[in-house]
Amino acid sequence: MCQLSGNFLFSFRPEIKEYSGNLGEPVSVDWSEDLEGGKAVRVFGIFDKLSYKFRKAFGVDSVKYSLSTAHCSLNYEGGVFTNIHFLIQSIGRRVPVIKPFNFRDVQEPVALQEQKEIFLLPTVQVCNLLQTDIHVLLTEKHPDLCITTGGENIGKQATLRCGSSSNLYANPAVIYFRITLTAFNSTCKPVNSGDWVKKLQKQKNDVHYLDIDLDFNGGKFFASLRLSRGERGILEATIYTPYTLHNGTDLTLFCFQPFQNRLSREGVLKFGFDLPPQLGLLLPPRSSRSWLFKSNKVHLKLLEENASEALLDLDVLSGFTEVCLEVEERTDIKRIAKLGLSLKPCPSGVVVPSQVVSMVPRYVIFNESLQDIIVRQCYLEDHTDDVIDINSNETVALQLIRPSKRKDFSFFDSLLRKHRNANDDSQMFIQFRLNEDGWSWSGPVCIGSLGRFFLKFRRSMDSLDYQSNSITVEGNRTTEFAAVHLVEEGSTLVLHFHKPPNVNLPYRIENLLDARITYYQKNSLESEVIGPGKSVDYVWDDLNLPHKLIIQISG
Repeated sequence: MCQLSGNFLFSFRPEIKEYSGNLGEPVSVDWSEDLEGGKAVRVFGIFDKLSYKFRKAFGVDSVKYSLSTAHCSLNYEGGVFTNIHFLIQSIGRRVPVIKPFNFRDVQEPVALQEQKEIFLLPTVQVCNLLQTDIHVLLTEKHPDLCITTGGENIGKQATLRCGSSSNLYANPAVIYFRITLTAFNSTCKPVNSGDWVKKLQKQKNDVHYLDIDLDFNGGKFFASLRLSRGERGILEATIYTPYTLHNGTDLTLFCFQPFQNRLSREGVLKFGFDLPPQLGLLLPPRSSRSWLFKSNKVHLKLLEENASEALLDLDVLSGFTEVCLEVEERTDIKRIAKLGLSLKPCPSGVVVPSQVVSMVPRYVIFNESLQDIIVRQCYLEDHTDDVIDINSNETVALQLIRPSKRKDFSFFDSLLRKHRNANDDSQMFIQFRLNEDGWSWSGPVCIGSLGRFFLKFRRSMDSLDYQSNSITVEGNRTTEFAAVHLVEEGSTLVLHFHKPPNVNLPYRIENLLDARITYYQKNSLESEVIGPGKSVDYVWDDLNLPHKLIIQISG
């Protein structure tokens, strides 16, 4: 940027040292054409058809701004390589002329003179929002009809990683865009900005942006190119897809189009992350991939043998969506992983019609206590040995088991079982246990019910602690309490485990009699004793049993 006042005439040239000619000869750079103060060269081509609004500084009025172009030639001995084009932004304002210090007549009007700020800018800024590296080449002629050498592409090509951008110096009057997906060595059909200039001539209203389809590999997959004008008038070219799939789980997912041939697990792993898009998309844990297809219907499955498939229509996703993925381990048992899906805007600062389909675990357990715990699914006839170890301050996604036959714990449950949705989680329960010898399992907690639940843990009479402890059972602390707070955080239901509970327990029993009493929850097999004049905290043993307390007074 430079500041100039009054009438002026200047030229410029860039310093380019790292390039040489095709035969290794040195390259020289010519000065640009002379730029006159107050005279701007009109910008033609797609620049002239896309409107933009210059952002003025706060509180500044009477500011004039204009855009023009200039170029510098790159030469070698015996010829001209190419021209590097620049966008020139000029901001003019009227400023007072400084008077001599001995000037006394303050009534005389102050003379004003125009001052200009000149900014030398690139003509094009390219941004890559694809989840893969791309190579961008801008030419003035159709790339397939001309032979371009390395020297001719100086300032007109770049390799971009995901989320990165690059400034290029192409001729604004006519630009051919050629984008290559480097990981798959696939180049799109070149896009000519001049073709769109003719179409935009029929538009009567201002056009702020232009979206163009990019055809890769003969139409097997696609992306989009958005052309718009930035705040300074630069042509912003953004490559994106309408949807990006993000795997926020610890599972490996495989996505493919409905009509594609199904690859086996070994076939997918053979390619790994470089799986060609026409065969599907591999989503390792905590990864993202661009959906490079025109059809927005997606088949989703776990990368396991005997895994079920879920069909998603990305165009109709809204709010929250739950997906159940199953793996049949045996004829009588299925292991299921439930995912919560949500749509989020593209995190880049560029405004494009692109959304991120975020897939996260539907159920997560967060052990916020200082003790390690064990969790298992309950009401299973078998598989009671399938447990999850969760360390202190650790978060673990919950996977469930769906047996062909599940134990009914009440007549009412058996009656409603025929009419229940197969994916209904209102009858999925888990139990907690402290990861130490001798502690019992807690009562069941429904993973589909929001709220706070209180748990009780007892020491077994045959534990090693009791056998080696000389303290009597009445004087020993035989019961511990915990709380589970189930809340919805985004698309995930999080079970926060607190021990000791982070809130007061709901009940307290006080024995005001002169005799001992025995008390227990109705239909429960566990009873407790409290002596005369004593008091204890209490929570229900099993939330699914009647909330009634049976009391027996010792004679």
